[in-house]
Amino acid sequence: VCFGQAENTQLENRSGVEWNSSRHRYEEKSEVVAGKHAFDSAVNLSIHGEQGRIRLPRQMIPPIHSGGSDGWWTIDDLLVGHNEIRGRFRLNGMNQPNIRIDRRSGVITLDGILSFNGRCEQDSGHRCF
Repeated sequence: VCFGQAENTQLENRSGVEWNSSRHRYEEKSEVVAGKHAFDSAVNLSIHGEQGRIRLPRQMIPPIHSGGSDGWWTIDDLLVGHNEIRGRFRLNGMNQPNIRIDRRSGVITLDGILSFNGRCEQDSGHRCF
């Protein structure tokens, strides 16, 4: 389990009033705005040999996604090196975050439309994974 901060894009419906200078009056206005939303979260990783998977909390999963299996996604192009673990997973056609885990410090980074930065348990200078 790795704890940290996630950031995703959310759509927000905004409504209010705006001055219409050609009609000389206020009029109702409604718009949909996309923005980044940061929140504390945790991800789970399971790596066995050359196979791995990642589990995301519900708030990190986009509305349109490839399904996964009970919240778990397969890690593709998994590389388990001496000092780092790398790979990527496919949430949907447009969102395929890269995973990087530093095996000495336990720092994890997910980088894509969805992002996550955190730390897994650290073992005083030895590799964590």
